[in-house]
Parts: sequence; C-alpha cells; structure tokens
Amino acid sequence: MMRARGVLTGAAIAAVLTGGAAIAAVAPAHAIPVPVLQNCSHGPAAVRPSRVTLFCGDGGAWVQDIDWQSWGTVGAVGTGVLWTNTCTPICASGNYTQEPATIRLGGLTGSRFTTATVEGDDGPPAIGSSFHVG
Repeated sequence: MMRARGVLTGAAIAAVLTGGAAIAAVAPAHAIPVPVLQNCSHGPAAVRPSRVTLFCGDGGAWVQDIDWQSWGTVGAVGTGVLWTNTCTPICASGNYTQEPATIRLGGLTGSRFTTATVEGDDGPPAIGSSFHVG
C-alpha cells in the first residue's frame, strides 16, 4: 500500500491546529488610489505637479514652483508663485505679474482633482479665486 505525501495548505494546517473548526478568510483591504491632476485635460495625469494652469483656454494664469504640503483624498494644499497675464494694454502683449500664493485642489471625481482655489498673501487675486482645472 502506498502512502500519499503532499504539502499541507495554510487552510489545512489551520484546521489541524484549531481541531477542525472553520476559519473565515479575510480578504486584503483594497488600496485607495492616490489622487491625480490631469491639468486642463491635456498631458499625462500627475501627482504633485510643480505647475498648475488656471486658465485652460488661453493659459493666461498659472501657479508654478509648487511645494505641496499635503496631497490626499480630502484635497491637496501647496504654495507657489501665481503668474497672471495683466492683459495691459492687450492680452497678446503678455505682461505678467507674480505673487506668492496658496493653491488648494479639490472636487475629487473618481481619483482626479477637478477644481482649484488660489489665494495670494493679500487675499484673493484680481483674476478670481476658483477655477476648473481638470
């Protein structure tokens, strides 16, 4: 008579150790995806981009050199430099101002941020403070 040899599975070992009692398997928790920004719906989606365009139509305002203090499913907060086209005498002239600013991303849809709010050191910038960015 031949004797069967084999490897005991984790469940078989557990059954032996618990006297045959049933054990419920616990599924691993699903990881929450890291939010991304697909700025103005062009280019690759990014985590913690160094630049966020605020005026998707003409690119006349953006925050750059962003240092992100937080980035997660409840939002993202960073500081950087707000560049704004003054449109003086006309927008095509490309005269820009710069000011330190705080940017906040929100409007999480799926795993993508869709909105930004910006505030300068002296309050909301002249261009407004709420933008659709994704």
